[in-house]
Amino acid sequence: MNTVVRIPTGERRKIEGTLLLPDGKRQRHPAVLFLHGWGSSRQKHLLPAERLCEVGFVALAIDLRGHGKTEKLENAVTARDNLRDAVAAYDFLTTQPEVDKNRIGVGGYSYGGFLGILLSAERKVRWLAVRSPALYRDKDLNTPKAKINRRGLMAFRRRRLSVDDAAGLRAAAAVRAHVLVIEAQHDRIIPHQAIKNYMKAFRSAKSLTYRVIRGADHAMSKDKWYLTAVDYFLEWLRSTT
Repeated sequence: MNTVVRIPTGERRKIEGTLLLPDGKRQRHPAVLFLHGWGSSRQKHLLPAERLCEVGFVALAIDLRGHGKTEKLENAVTARDNLRDAVAAYDFLTTQPEVDKNRIGVGGYSYGGFLGILLSAERKVRWLAVRSPALYRDKDLNTPKAKINRRGLMAFRRRRLSVDDAAGLRAAAAVRAHVLVIEAQHDRIIPHQAIKNYMKAFRSAKSLTYRVIRGADHAMSKDKWYLTAVDYFLEWLRSTT
């Protein structure tokens, strides 16, 4: 069963999402929250959400502030704003009678992967799957994303960094979930060094799995690349459930 939900995030704002519930007897199920990339929407995650629902998971895919029906806010939204959205969505999931609070996962792509990592350091997350997770400088977190200096940011992402160099890496070091990192081989937005920095930072993870999709670009612009990423995610989730 699919239901459109509106989730309060504070500041008299709400975000919209699609909640997917498995068919059958009412009981508590594991759940996954999906966080999309910048400029995208929850529609990108409905396929894996539906496939998870078929095997007994609750799934929630949301439109972050500045996306979907609130796209007009895009030029004013910061990463801190969207982290509040992600936390509110996680907390909403925990209130659902069908959800097992001890078995909640987060899946995020690019900017959503970055938010998922920050969220997983603040909330109890059992599974964390990130595809091409973005990395930002600390000074960027309170800057409207549309105004971030892209040249300086890309130079930062190409650097070899320690855990102390960025909030995303500090959060990664605090994550104690099963972690999956998926990289696109020809990603020009998230350099390989940024992935290496994250992999090194996930030192407290319960398990750490890495997959690379050969030939793929950041957006997974060919269906075969996107579907391979979905398959990797579902296979990994089954193996750690």
